[in-house]
Amino acid sequence: MSLKTTLKEIESAGFSYIKVELEAQLRRPYDSDEGEYQTCSDCDGDGSHECSDCEGSGYIEVELTRPDGSTSDMTEEVTCDECSGAGNHECSECEGGGEVYRESDGDDFGSVEYCQRYIEDQLSPEAKAAIIYGRFYNDGSVDSEYTFTIHSKDAKFLPEIIDSFNKLAEAVGNGMDVDGAGMHVAVLPTESNGVYPVRNFALDDTKLTNFRTEVTKLLPALFIAATSGNFTRALNYRHPKIDFDKYSAIHIVDGRCLEYRLFETCYQRPEAIFEYLETIARTLEYYKDPTKKVESIGKEFVFYDREGIKGFTSTPDQVRIIKKQLKMVVGKGVTLKSFMKTREIDLSVQTRNKEFGKKLARAKALYIDAKRDYEYRVSQPLSQYEQERWREHRNYGYFEGRDTREEQIAYIRGISKVGTEEEFVNRNVLSMRLAASVSC
Repeated sequence: MSLKTTLKEIESAGFSYIKVELEAQLRRPYDSDEGEYQTCSDCDGDGSHECSDCEGSGYIEVELTRPDGSTSDMTEEVTCDECSGAGNHECSECEGGGEVYRESDGDDFGSVEYCQRYIEDQLSPEAKAAIIYGRFYNDGSVDSEYTFTIHSKDAKFLPEIIDSFNKLAEAVGNGMDVDGAGMHVAVLPTESNGVYPVRNFALDDTKLTNFRTEVTKLLPALFIAATSGNFTRALNYRHPKIDFDKYSAIHIVDGRCLEYRLFETCYQRPEAIFEYLETIARTLEYYKDPTKKVESIGKEFVFYDREGIKGFTSTPDQVRIIKKQLKMVVGKGVTLKSFMKTREIDLSVQTRNKEFGKKLARAKALYIDAKRDYEYRVSQPLSQYEQERWREHRNYGYFEGRDTREEQIAYIRGISKVGTEEEFVNRNVLSMRLAASVSC
């Protein structure tokens, strides 16, 4: 659908402002707004100067005086009065610390204020004027983040603002690392007047309940719709749920606005932000109309973490669910073929059946071998030493949670439990960690 239609849909659900967070690791210089400690130039970081009287020895030679007051040719070493025998003097510039604090002029990429000015100076006057609130800062997880808010009517400027962040990265010159960085997009209610955090408005409970219940079913496809290319990050900062918890895929911020944390960065394709807005508009249908429902598939979708796109599309069941849901979360008129081509994602069920079938067959064979080996190793009689350890562990309660003798022997011998066939497949064959699951 057109941008105009997308924004109309978002506004009709009650949201007229958009807040975006642009994140990346740019490897900027130190944060110079507050200044920094530098090596003292007076003492080269030593914190002291050599005593000129004793030349650092702490002692000086003095001529001996005869009883009659005349001097002799003999000398003796005495403690240097100037440095009291230390051989050096504390540097007055750094007071012995070796470093001095230098104020910053804030005129480099180490300054967050300078970076913000740089970003906004790259914008057209119209785009710059559209920014209601803008702030550049180091958020701890990445060294560079620019958060800004605009009215939905000015959404046409979003790619330009994103590209200005790209220009900052180019100017810094150390590349752009987006591993772990997302592009959080929040929609703020009309009543907020663009002020965040929202304080003067609360989301409708009935509408919000329907939104949470129904859109949760669509999370599998939403995580694919949240990509801008063939890459995705881990789930630890965007758990597959819609909740009041900050690290949810869709964060209900204080019950007052919705923050979509699941979107990936789209710096390589800034116009993808419009696709994100289309996805947001499609999900807000379930907030706008609390009677609108998602037809249940009756299946459980399993999310695997730390495997990129593969964590969402490795099994035939995952692919089937995503293909069925995707049309409900991408822009109207967008074909599955064009969407996947842009992201270089293969959603062929036939391919997954073939690939997964081979892996599964191999996994089951390995599981049988592993289980047989485990059973053999725990069935062997205990040695005298092992019997003593077994009694000691039992007496001191070290077997808590290991009720069977088989489990206790495995613990003593350091043998890892094989687990169920499903656990073995996920752990040893697919090499993927089960992160979460949702009912679709």
